[in-house]
Amino acid sequence: MKKKTVKYGLREKKTGIILSEYITTNITSDYWGDRTVKLVAEKKDNEIDCWLVDEVFNAEYVRNFSTEWYNSDHEHPLHYFKPKDLEIIKITIDIEIERVKTSVPTLEEYITLSYQDKETKHMKMFLDNIEKGIKYSPYSFNELRILIYDKKWKPEKEEKID
Repeated sequence: MKKKTVKYGLREKKTGIILSEYITTNITSDYWGDRTVKLVAEKKDNEIDCWLVDEVFNAEYVRNFSTEWYNSDHEHPLHYFKPKDLEIIKITIDIEIERVKTSVPTLEEYITLSYQDKETKHMKMFLDNIEKGIKYSPYSFNELRILIYDKKWKPEKEEKID
């Protein structure tokens, strides 16, 4: 299935760089959000990685008004640009939607891959506990990235489903 979608962003006039999001975590509190979303002029490999919103008026609002760090989010980010230094851009994206499948390691596979080179006692304990029905939290996405970085696991190529 093919379709087009339109998004809007901001570009720094001087450099031609499309603004992107920089997200930092805040200490959770009743007085501010759990993260700060800030716009920065940082060159990206492609425009889809940049800050984009669905409505042109949203981009115009953000061009003119920065949101305080404690209330910032994707649609209303913090920034330190002057409105006159930014311009609104429209990006039309051709989207082709296909069903695909791939896989990630099971928890047992993750434990085996993580501990196989060093702490085999820990690995055996975790695997034995799982077999006994003890539940563990899933590994995090960052832990998966570490397996890839350490070359202990390689993502499979996606497989198209008809």
